[in-house]
Amino acid sequence: MCGIGGIVLFDGGPPDAAGMQRMVDALRHRGPDDEGFWVQAGVGMAHTRLSVIDLSPAGRQPMHVESPSLSIVYNGEVYNHRELRRTLEEKGHRFRSSSDTEVILRAYAEWGETCVTRLEGMFAFALWDAARRRLFAARDRLGIKPLYYHFDTTTREFLFGSEIKALLAYRRDPFGLDMAALDDYLAFGFIPLSRTPFRDVRKLPAAHTLTLERGSLTLQRYWDLDFRPDDRPSVDAPEEVAAALEAAVRRHLIADVPVGAFLSGGVDSSAVVALMRESREVPLATFSVGFEEPSYDERAFARTVAGHLGTDHHEVICTARDFESLWARTVWHADGLAADISNVPLFMLARDARRHVPVVLSGDGGDEMFGGYPTYRADRLAAVYRRVPRPVRDAVATLSTALPTSTAKLSFDFKLRQFLAGAELGDAARSHFAWRTFFTAPQRALVLDAGPDGRERSDTEDALTRLFHAAPAATVLQRAIYADVNSFLVDSILAKVDAMTMAHALEARVPLLDREVVELASSIPDRLKMRWGRGKRIFKKAVRARLPREVIARAKSSFQPPLAEWLRTDLRATVGDVLSDGRVRGLGFLRPSGVEALKSEHLGGRANHGFRLWLLMNLVEWHRLFVEGYWTSGLAGRRPPPCSEERGPRPAPGQ
Repeated sequence: MCGIGGIVLFDGGPPDAAGMQRMVDALRHRGPDDEGFWVQAGVGMAHTRLSVIDLSPAGRQPMHVESPSLSIVYNGEVYNHRELRRTLEEKGHRFRSSSDTEVILRAYAEWGETCVTRLEGMFAFALWDAARRRLFAARDRLGIKPLYYHFDTTTREFLFGSEIKALLAYRRDPFGLDMAALDDYLAFGFIPLSRTPFRDVRKLPAAHTLTLERGSLTLQRYWDLDFRPDDRPSVDAPEEVAAALEAAVRRHLIADVPVGAFLSGGVDSSAVVALMRESREVPLATFSVGFEEPSYDERAFARTVAGHLGTDHHEVICTARDFESLWARTVWHADGLAADISNVPLFMLARDARRHVPVVLSGDGGDEMFGGYPTYRADRLAAVYRRVPRPVRDAVATLSTALPTSTAKLSFDFKLRQFLAGAELGDAARSHFAWRTFFTAPQRALVLDAGPDGRERSDTEDALTRLFHAAPAATVLQRAIYADVNSFLVDSILAKVDAMTMAHALEARVPLLDREVVELASSIPDRLKMRWGRGKRIFKKAVRARLPREVIARAKSSFQPPLAEWLRTDLRATVGDVLSDGRVRGLGFLRPSGVEALKSEHLGGRANHGFRLWLLMNLVEWHRLFVEGYWTSGLAGRRPPPCSEERGPRPAPGQ
């Protein structure tokens, strides 16, 4: 795992060496083992290395081969690199290293741009073909690894990087804000699809290649999730799933360094750990994070699994003080504005794990692929609810408004109001995304100034609705999974995991998103995934012999801290400081009156706006870091913002 960055200048001029060094500085946290950059007429590449496969100097990047003249910077792991190496050797290629990086280079030399279809793994890379003056870049099928880019035909430059801060580091100037993207951010807590907070920076979508040649940019999709359910016998399907999971975990264990695992006690991570134990005889280190508040703490389930499987288990506790101390650092690392409420505990979990291992496996992706989210059950329930007579539905809506506000974890009043708001929209797609919405459109209008007549409001909700209905799928569940895989999974879950783990140079692998598992899951009929409102039926059947009964029977639980209560108590002063009238007004695009109303209602116990205040706090801090004062030090990205226990004024990163 690594950090990559680079530039292509259309006029063939030399890249700025100092700018390339700033790129390296901005990405150093992703790769502490080695670093460097390379420049040639019209092109520059930067790299920071976390050594996982081929730890020798032969694996250094940027990597070059002479015939043809190719150069690459690459972040990720290709799990079938040994098989590809053998195929390429049979075709006459001679390797100088045992790294998967060189496999990609020589695969491109042999198969051209179609080489990406042969790669199994997680990756983002950029390859310079000197003979054709062509930049070829690609991102893995599910978007596990990030890649951002800036394409400017006026200045005739193209920038790319693993993180937005790498692009900013080279330029030393912020890009213009994309107000429609900020509208998206407040709606969902992340920015879906290809947008970023900056108008002139884009994400390369998952399963896409990018080709830059003669000043022309082309994006092309090379893979897509396709739902073609078959009529396989129910009795055989769990065995097929189990076999695919076993093979996926074995592939994801390929490394020249120790591999551990995140263990929450949920069925997904528990299944991954169980399969790891079967594949390796060496001691397995597992890691979990919890909270002092019993209703939010799930460490007991993780301990049960760890004891059952005999792992070397480690725990860390996230407190309100930890949250106060670390949340600004998570904003610095999540520079694309992926403000998941679990960022801080995940940051702490990754920090603890990195003290023991450089690589972990996680259970992310199981809910999307096997229908585990409560929103999928809500999709089905909503179709029934809409047939209830209108007077009854009106009475239920009135009752929901009379329920007292609670800050308990996913309290009944919260879930009921959220469900009713979505169910009444009528359209299955709009209902589905409404259940993932924090600020509705009217609520966003109260806090975000989107320009005259709201012309800078986002159209992403319409785009997501089109994505839902255009999915290569036949059922509502399949369409919902397809839409989530192409938005929530890639732009929120995977973005969060990459940012919080790579903050500590920890490589996180996701075997449940292995292509074989994903394609098998998409072929399984809905009836085997969900029945009577219970999801992941086939997944649980596939792994139940390996896990304690209470883990298999356990209902899906959301991993989150008691933030709503903390904001009213331990973090009350932080809320007042970050969302003060002066700071909010200084941004120029937030409405102080709307923000103050949310603060007052939440702190006074009249409403639960915990999620919304968290999003606003992240936005204000993000603006301070990346728009207001980020570049004052001139040493872009050399150090993230300090923890709160470091006394004195908070400098911009690098000071």
